[in-house]
Parts: sequence; C-alpha cells; structure tokens
Amino acid sequence: MRCVLGAQGGLRVVGEAEDSTAIVELLQEKEVDVLLSDFEIPGEMYRDGSALMALLRRTYPSTKVIFVTTLTNPLLLRAVVKSRAHGVLLKNDSPEEVISAVRSVSRGQFYIAPSVRRITGISDCEEFDAMKVGHLSVREGEVLRLYVSGMSISEIAALSHRSLQTVSTQRKQGMKKLGLTNDRELFEYMLPSRS
Repeated sequence: MRCVLGAQGGLRVVGEAEDSTAIVELLQEKEVDVLLSDFEIPGEMYRDGSALMALLRRTYPSTKVIFVTTLTNPLLLRAVVKSRAHGVLLKNDSPEEVISAVRSVSRGQFYIAPSVRRITGISDCEEFDAMKVGHLSVREGEVLRLYVSGMSISEIAALSHRSLQTVSTQRKQGMKKLGLTNDRELFEYMLPSRS
C-alpha cells in the first residue's frame, strides 16, 4: 500500500506502524494529516479503533482517520462508522478505493466505501451523522468483538480499565440489541460461517 499511495501525486507516506503503540509514537514524531489504520488494531495500548479514536480526538484533533476493517457484520460495521472515523473501508477494497478515500478525507469530507454502504444500508444520499449510525454503542461493539475473539469478561475489563460489572452489562445489552440470548447464538452471529 505504501508504494501505491506514494506513487500518487500530492500524497506522501510519512511512516508506517505495526501496532497501536507504534501509531502513537509516529504521531508524536511526525505531522500526520491522514492516518490509515486497521480497526482491529494489534498492540497493548489500543486494541480497538474506537479506543484509538478517543485518544486521537483528544490529543491529535487535526489528524483525520480512515479505518480499514475485515468486519462484515452489519451492526458491527455500523459501530466502526459510529467510531467517528473520517473514513471506513473494507480490507478487500481496491487500491483505487483507498486512494479515493485518502483524497476525500484530506479535503475534509467523510468517506464510506460503497462496500461498507452496501453491508450497512447507509445510502449515498444519506447525510453522514456518526452519532445516528448503528444500534450498538461503540463500547458494546468493542466488548462483543473482544469476547468473541476469545477474551474473558475479566480480561476485557482489565484491558479497557472498566469494572467487571460494566463490561458484563455492555455484553448483555449488546446481545439484547442483536436479539441474542446465549453465547452460542452470539458466536454463530458474529463469526463467519465455516461451511
């Protein structure tokens, strides 16, 4: 991707980062206009794009963020849009789509890829309002995703610096909003079919 973006007139890649800690270090060292980041970000500091966005809004408000994700569940993908990123793409979107997103976001526009719009039902003519998109809260989406990835409620609580009761409530509320009554249904709903 570095080569594709670097070959575009008017775009310059100022750095790359392997994980959330490296992203924060990069932002401390360089002026970054547009950050292209995985939403399911590896690393100890911020393991989720929602947590990273909270930091960026406070500390680097002029940096615009485009999240790339592998999520294809409509409600979880809407939670990514709701994270208030300036752009959202799927990982399998074309390099041309990524370039369009970077150019649009650098001009101050929001960019939701057509692939994301198709899955979420967000229409082209719909005015973007991150606070109105989706049914799951950002925290509920984060807790459900981490839980399904194999983390326990206590591990999620420790990672997110929230109480066990809060994380447990967020899991229950998220499941209720999805119409799910047990863990088996949750895993079937959120994990891609292996058939």
